[in-house]
Amino acid sequence: MLDSIFKSGQASDIVAILSKYDDEEIVAINKILDKDAVAALIRDCGDDGVKVAVRGGDNLVKLINNLDDGAAELFVKTASKQKDSFYDYLKSLDESYLNELVASSKADIDKISKWDYQPDYELYVRHKSVYDNPKYFEQEKGITIYPGTNGDTNINGFVDGIFETKTLEPGMIIDRYGINMELVNTFHRWEHHIVKEHCLHI
Repeated sequence: MLDSIFKSGQASDIVAILSKYDDEEIVAINKILDKDAVAALIRDCGDDGVKVAVRGGDNLVKLINNLDDGAAELFVKTASKQKDSFYDYLKSLDESYLNELVASSKADIDKISKWDYQPDYELYVRHKSVYDNPKYFEQEKGITIYPGTNGDTNINGFVDGIFETKTLEPGMIIDRYGINMELVNTFHRWEHHIVKEHCLHI
């Protein structure tokens, strides 16, 4: 990696940054195949670049290197704050989808930063197809669109608004009863109901 450091023209800055890290992190950086890309990442993004390189590995560093400077800086700044589970998820993706995800990261981060309720970036990435779907989230402010609103036909929790009235018999076990906003839950957990994804993490 030394050749790439000296090619970057800022060898002393990069060496100063790397000197703060232990052997395990240096070994992880040395495993990255594109030495020029990782040297540029550390040079341009400092400690955030080191954190992303160590946890993201070779593929992620390569994809970041393909971004323009502003997009790369924003992605690295955001990614450096994420937990290990974020990087585990990225590593589980096929390369083409990971490439799409990183390529669209600036537009995605800019978009959700304007939302009234901004989801955690990892949560957004894991459920991107839901958050990006205008059927579920208004895209300018991120307002949740619940079933039965904005023209949706699934009214009051019923598919197409169709329901059947039944008389409860003694001993009958039901999921819930009541009318709109007066529901009584008998045994289901949060994840069995239609709620915002972030409500599952309260």
